[in-house]
Amino acid sequence: MAWAHVHTELRAAAPARPLWSDEFSGSSLSLATDPGGGSWLTRGPGPGRSPTEGYRDYAGSSWNVSPVQDPADDPFSVSRSVLTITARRNPGVPGTGEAAWLSGYLVSDASRGLAWRSGYIEWRVALPDPVRGMFPALWLHNADASPTATKAQAEIDALEIFGDRSGQPWITALHGGAAVAPTGYRTGTYHDDTAHWHRYGLLWIPTKIAWYKDGSLRSEVTGAAAHWFSSVAMDVRMDLVMDPNWFGGANRSTATDPAPGVVPRLLVDYVRVWSGLPAHLPKGPTDPLHAGGPDQVPLA
Repeated sequence: MAWAHVHTELRAAAPARPLWSDEFSGSSLSLATDPGGGSWLTRGPGPGRSPTEGYRDYAGSSWNVSPVQDPADDPFSVSRSVLTITARRNPGVPGTGEAAWLSGYLVSDASRGLAWRSGYIEWRVALPDPVRGMFPALWLHNADASPTATKAQAEIDALEIFGDRSGQPWITALHGGAAVAPTGYRTGTYHDDTAHWHRYGLLWIPTKIAWYKDGSLRSEVTGAAAHWFSSVAMDVRMDLVMDPNWFGGANRSTATDPAPGVVPRLLVDYVRVWSGLPAHLPKGPTDPLHAGGPDQVPLA
């Protein structure tokens, strides 16, 4: 299947077609700050924000490392067509303040056309090292970072894990304006495996937002709450934060839990975007384009 940087509006009744993907087939992550420009920013765009500087994550005690500014502590690696984002205890890297962890945050570069108003996105990921205090996430967010942006807080969460040692439960959610509130924000809570390879899919069209795991529908939202997102261009985001400031209690990590030396990882096999829900969406955790092939990276 050929993939192209073609970003056109969803056409009614037209077969879903691939728009873009990152298969992580090179030897390193394709960054927007690379010579010639690549796909990913290491922080969300915004006035006065430098894409080449690290920063304290607003949600927790992680310092999101910029590989440009601090290549020695790069949290991103690519091997055998899999991206790995690692979170490790901060050994005292200068300029990171009191952040207890070093980790990474990725945003698709909307300035290169990597934002969409509708479609289907799928991540194939594994979280093989569930630990206390972890907060990995896959989501879409309003790509307009201007001070006057409409629906600036529009966000659709495909997966979040709130700190439990088991990697469960994981949740799906919506965030935005008053029209979203009737959904209760959290649209699903699931007590099933996240440590092994799974496909997490998200369909957003004007009439519906739906969440999938391994090709099977898990939850959906229709009506005004779904339609509210139809006018928003969304970029793709994924990260691995530690110690979010709202966890508290048992789900916060400490100086000894997880144990020193434990390195939580988010493994990403691919990110793919279609114009709509692919016909006959395959079931199961295996990569649909490479069915029967071995998983690229062992989870041990």
